[in-house]
Amino acid sequence: MMTAVELELRGKRPILLTGDFNAWSRTWGSEFTNSRGRLVEDTVAAMDLVLLNTPGAYTFECSRGRSIIDLAFADRVTANRATWKVEETIHTHSDHKAIILELSNGAPQVERRAVQQKWKKSSFNLEAFLQAWQGTHLLGTTAEDIAEELANKIEAACNASMTRGRYTGKRKQAYWWTSEIADLRKACIKARRRAKRATLRPTFEELHGVYHVRKWELKKAIVRSKNLCFRKMRDKADVEPWGMAYQTIMRKVKGPTAPQPKCPILLEKAVLTLFPPQEETSAEALPTIEPSDVPPVTTEEVLHTLCRINDNKAPGPDGVPNMAFKAAVRELPHIFAHVYSTCLTEGTFPSRWKLQRLVLLLKPGKQPHQPSSYRPLLNIMTLTHGVGVGWLAPSLPLLGSEESPLGEAISIVEASWVGSLIGLGSLTGNIIFGTLLDRLGRKLCMYLIAIPNMIYWILIYTAENVTYLYVGRFLAGISGGGCYVVLPIFISEIADSNIRGALASLPLMYVSIGMILGYLLTSFLSYYVMPCVAIALPVIYFLTIISLWETPQYLLKQGRDTLAERSYYFYKNLSLSPSDNDNELAQHDAAKQEFETFKQQVLSGGIRETITWRDFLNRSTLKIFVINFTLIICNQLSGSFALFNYTSHIFNELETQIAANTCTIVMGASQVLGIVCAVSLVDRLGRRPLLLTSFVGMGFGELSIGLLKQFAPSDLLAQLNWLPLLLMCLVAFIASLGVISLVFVIVIELLPAKIRSVGTSICMVTLSMFIFVSLKIYPLMIFGPGLSATMYMSAAACAFGFSVMSLFLPETKGKLLTN
Repeated sequence: MMTAVELELRGKRPILLTGDFNAWSRTWGSEFTNSRGRLVEDTVAAMDLVLLNTPGAYTFECSRGRSIIDLAFADRVTANRATWKVEETIHTHSDHKAIILELSNGAPQVERRAVQQKWKKSSFNLEAFLQAWQGTHLLGTTAEDIAEELANKIEAACNASMTRGRYTGKRKQAYWWTSEIADLRKACIKARRRAKRATLRPTFEELHGVYHVRKWELKKAIVRSKNLCFRKMRDKADVEPWGMAYQTIMRKVKGPTAPQPKCPILLEKAVLTLFPPQEETSAEALPTIEPSDVPPVTTEEVLHTLCRINDNKAPGPDGVPNMAFKAAVRELPHIFAHVYSTCLTEGTFPSRWKLQRLVLLLKPGKQPHQPSSYRPLLNIMTLTHGVGVGWLAPSLPLLGSEESPLGEAISIVEASWVGSLIGLGSLTGNIIFGTLLDRLGRKLCMYLIAIPNMIYWILIYTAENVTYLYVGRFLAGISGGGCYVVLPIFISEIADSNIRGALASLPLMYVSIGMILGYLLTSFLSYYVMPCVAIALPVIYFLTIISLWETPQYLLKQGRDTLAERSYYFYKNLSLSPSDNDNELAQHDAAKQEFETFKQQVLSGGIRETITWRDFLNRSTLKIFVINFTLIICNQLSGSFALFNYTSHIFNELETQIAANTCTIVMGASQVLGIVCAVSLVDRLGRRPLLLTSFVGMGFGELSIGLLKQFAPSDLLAQLNWLPLLLMCLVAFIASLGVISLVFVIVIELLPAKIRSVGTSICMVTLSMFIFVSLKIYPLMIFGPGLSATMYMSAAACAFGFSVMSLFLPETKGKLLTN
């Protein structure tokens, strides 16, 4: 029930939540706290609500006793307007007492707290401070007394040497506010009032027109003032680069400060979690130390420690600036040495020094009451696949030379088949695992995708001719095709919607990291050592996923509700079998209700219904498939995958004097950096902006490479040997920002829940077909029409993808996958 209330009210304001909760908690004055009370506490804490009840005011009374079970909660703004009381004089003909809740009609009162303004460091007068500080003596005998006395003496010296800031209580006016705007605003308000009062009079139309004219003049004046202020700020930027322009931009980049929680229940839980209370230790349990055994603190130690204090650090709760504190220590260091020695001798840490201001900073995208944990075990397999993909580029020059480990050099046609067969294998893997995904389940398919990859490395080690490489690359494609079907669905089904985009982009990042590892290991290890190292990764992956559960969605689809509930608890990090503790019982009840809500959402998507042709042959689904197919085709024909398989050949065509393998490694690092940026931005900016930006940047980068190859003479390329590497790294970075990293995310989020497994398999089959096509035609085009024509074709694919996606692709950020 409370979970449904939280889901209904989340993000809404204002909130006034009242009723007979039948919940007991010491927070509102009950004798004890039961499981229902803890559940209510957790719910109102998550929504940052404030209790309106007067603690100790009983709302229910019968022959068996009395209690406080009728509760009222409100958000902070509404709570400032509310007055709650129990009216004893009204008879209700019930055991529940009459409760009067009043809301004031005026503007909500803003919380004010008495704040003593800080000292102005700019007004610090060292001579006045030292004059007030000299001759200070401490008369206290205990550590508590002399610490309090020392703080008062320093505060008095600060008052004598510095002025405090003024607080007027007035709101700072906008930077664009002028006297002209103030007059126009008064005229606009006056015209609006006159028009309102004349609603039913004959002069209404005339007065209403006057009001619109005044309003239009006010808006124009504000726009003119803002433009004028912007031009002034722009002109000052050349003179003061760190002035107002820089500060304004940094404020926009940092974004608004998150509001501090005010709910006392949430604050108490947060503080107890961050600073758990320690068990008190009796004095008898502590070792006895004689005061004479404690060495005194010397003035040299005090002065040495003073050097570590930075003047620009923020002061503590007392507000004493560090420059004043350092001046006091330098003038009379023996006083501070005496205070510290007394504390050590008595074994006392003064209460005055224990005060600190605590600011709670909520992590982005995290719920304040329910932290989630995720395990990166699945990415080992995508890392392994990336290593297999990255093995090819550095190995092709060796395989095509006279020192080939196969005994004879492979031809260009054979090299194109070695590169492209991974696409055919991926196509086969899409079909196989797309068929098995709903029959065997996600977890068993995750086991199976590791087996072809192991065989791939065995065949490379034992290869005697190019046929071994054909079969091995085909099996590597089957494993990769399985990864592209199984892992994105598995991740999307266990991840929260607010971070699903980042988690679903991580496999692509690990593929890129794997490609860099493949480049590095293949470049520096011998042909026969490389497979022995790489085969360890699928073995590790196979062992680490044993502890994972099947996804709750698949178990619900199979009608195994009990196992689905246990799987849901596992991936949400919830307790499955609580003890008799009231807190754990309350958490278990909340988790049970949360799962029931999740179950209803999943089943409402029709996942247990039989899939028919009508689920595919309808207008909305066909539109989704057209968008997905266009995205996939443009993804491959833009060269996002093929370019990374033939980087050595591309850099040789660009006649760069930097080693081709070194360029390949640097380019792979740029790709990883782009995917890291995509992971951090995809759930903030959304999928659509990143994808469109990636298409534009990649198209211009490839067009630049084509023009460079076609029109730049060889001597210029020799002088600017860094330029081809820079352009290729730019293409790799921009492509990884959206075209590479977001394909799986967008495909899965667009598809309906009922046909998601089959639809994903169809899309991945299409992807694998075009992987094969791109890997087959790119080397033929590079050595045929030339690198320029290849880059022009890729840039045209980017332009076509940008045009279609900008017109038809919807934003899928935050979309629920349960229905």
